[in-house]
Amino acid sequence: MFEMKKVVVLLMVLVVISMDLLGQELQRFTLLNEKALPLIGATYSYAGQNAVTGTDGIVSFQYVRGGVMQMSYLGYGSWTLSDDRLQKIVSIGEYVRMPLEQNLQPVTVIAVRPKVTEREDHHLGFNEKMAHDAGDVLSQKPVLSGIRKSGSYGTDPVMRGFKYDQLNIVMNGTQSATAACPNRMDPPTSQMAPNMIQRIEILKGPYALRFGGGLGGTINFITEPALYTAQSALSGRWSGRYEENGGSYRSEGMLSWSGQHHNIALLGSLASGNDYRDGNDRKIQGDYTRNSLGTNMAYRVGENQSFRISAFHNWAKDVDFPSLMMDLRKDQTTMVNATHEATFLNRNLESWKTTVFLSAVDHRMDNLLKPLDPRMMDAGTDAKTNNIGGRSEGTWQFDNHRLYAGFDIKRERAKGVRTREVVMGPMTGKVFKDNAWQHGQIIRAGTFAEYHIRQGGWNMVGSFRLELNQSDLLDADQTFSDQYGDVSSTQVLPSVSVGAIRNLGQNLALGFWTARAMRSAGLTERYINRFPVGVDPYELIGNPNLKPEVNHQMDITLEWKNTKASINLDFFGVYLEDYITSLIVDDIPPLMPNRPGVRRFTNIDQAFKTGFEVDVDFNMNHWFAHTLDVAYTYGQDLDNHEPLPEIAPLDLRYGISMQDKSGRFTGRGVVRHVTPQNRVSTEFGESSSPGFTTLNVEGSYRLASNWKLQAGVHNLTNVSYAEHLSRSTLGTQAGLLNARGRNLYISTSIQF
Repeated sequence: MFEMKKVVVLLMVLVVISMDLLGQELQRFTLLNEKALPLIGATYSYAGQNAVTGTDGIVSFQYVRGGVMQMSYLGYGSWTLSDDRLQKIVSIGEYVRMPLEQNLQPVTVIAVRPKVTEREDHHLGFNEKMAHDAGDVLSQKPVLSGIRKSGSYGTDPVMRGFKYDQLNIVMNGTQSATAACPNRMDPPTSQMAPNMIQRIEILKGPYALRFGGGLGGTINFITEPALYTAQSALSGRWSGRYEENGGSYRSEGMLSWSGQHHNIALLGSLASGNDYRDGNDRKIQGDYTRNSLGTNMAYRVGENQSFRISAFHNWAKDVDFPSLMMDLRKDQTTMVNATHEATFLNRNLESWKTTVFLSAVDHRMDNLLKPLDPRMMDAGTDAKTNNIGGRSEGTWQFDNHRLYAGFDIKRERAKGVRTREVVMGPMTGKVFKDNAWQHGQIIRAGTFAEYHIRQGGWNMVGSFRLELNQSDLLDADQTFSDQYGDVSSTQVLPSVSVGAIRNLGQNLALGFWTARAMRSAGLTERYINRFPVGVDPYELIGNPNLKPEVNHQMDITLEWKNTKASINLDFFGVYLEDYITSLIVDDIPPLMPNRPGVRRFTNIDQAFKTGFEVDVDFNMNHWFAHTLDVAYTYGQDLDNHEPLPEIAPLDLRYGISMQDKSGRFTGRGVVRHVTPQNRVSTEFGESSSPGFTTLNVEGSYRLASNWKLQAGVHNLTNVSYAEHLSRSTLGTQAGLLNARGRNLYISTSIQF
């Protein structure tokens, strides 16, 4: 704790020292499109200064009082920014330009830094950069629910009932990490460092084939762009937050040195917390410690080429998992990637981008902190995973047509052994070793193309991906090999999607998307060796002979908007072939005597899902606004004629926000209502869950242009509730893991 305080003090000193280092003449902001992506190659003219935005979308200029900026970009038109408007944009740091014709591909953008756009689906601030678990950030939208095994750590996202390897979770469309823990204490989302992330794209459905084979969707974490300045400059920020319920403390900071051709940023975060209390004042185990340290380094060669290296290291220790038989004792993750990007002017080939990456996870879990009485056995698992790979993609522009094409490759490995030592009874002192991962390996190599056509009020998109999937075991357990013989597999997976959007008038647009996508089984489904990793206490055994899942999906989107309001509707239907699930087998005994039996992963012929999402934004005026978000999914196992397991119930959130005329004070209140979930799987012993309603309120005040203070209360009415996807606290008879009761927090952020 003392070391953490020293770091905080040092960051605050750096803030004070650096307040006067920024020049007053040079101004800049980032030009973004409707998806919060940089607009590359936009032209602008200001007071005799003429330039083109680079790969980062940065507009940089010397300020002249009374000057007017002229801007233009293909597909987005030409526009002007007055002096007053320009000064406001510079103070915010970003400007979002909407296209002349809207693309309604099913996508939600979560911004982890402020943006300016009336169509923004969700607006997050500096508090999310301090999050120690990106899974919690994702839960801000009802389209994403989460499997919770700990009250404080490792929320595993579920979207439209798709989970685990059915979701493609990547950083910058490329890099990923594999959970080393067989029980997924450390899902890929937990390995992302939120203070290095600019925004999160939630691509619903299997339509984003550029970024991999996401059967149910893609979650793309996009890091901060490199900011270049005409003169050498030092900038940074520091944020801190304290939560009363659980004594949680979080902080994060960034220090950046930039120039005309370079940008070097150092980032770090600290987070820790203790047990918390639910709405019934019952103590829930919730201890955790999580820190991270990272860097973004970029170098620009001229105006057309750039190199970038991003690297960060996360470490967590002594994290309570009251829903599991073990706790997380150590988790260390290193993620490194290097990117080269070249842009080309006056050519059909606009840019070419190549990235290589490495991800490594070192995980330790055991039961030594569990209050077991009697303690029959000491158990622990050491596990490691690593991913290496790369991606190369080109972008071509032909009048109103755009083409993305490239290839990618990734090798994924996992190894780990569970050690069990008997400490009571006639077998005291006996040690057993269980080969959990069997050093499983999967290699994926794919090629992809995505083609956009804008013509006469239509926007059409076609996407294709062909992937080769090879899997094998490098250290197979003998009993596992005896069951299957050949444990290797090679599968070829073609996937295709098409979409079209039609403007039906000035304010209304209709979109239609359909796809046939395939996914091979992941490491857990193929090679896990008798570990209880499912929703019930049965041990799971992998199956290397699993067929690929096939998803036939359709989305229909409808958007209406004017200057004050927007309504977005998304209806989807999913028909699944060879859906991967698990069934109880009677001829394999469990390794642990307290387990009811063993399940084997298998395919079922047919499953079905359908549902909808609704997003409504209504700005009554410049200081008062309403939002409404609703998500619902219905899932059915057509073979066994029962509901699919782990489907979240209907989730509705209504928010009211306001600000004063100066923009210094903002306030927000959100009511969340979740309906009961009675459509549960009896095959998996899934329990129904009651509905609940919570209220969150918060307010913020800008003490200065670079200093903001925020305070709020989560679960103001102190409701005792549990999310349907939370696991049971001590097994199937103990009930679901309860969420926090009333929780007061205060936070602050300083930028320079």
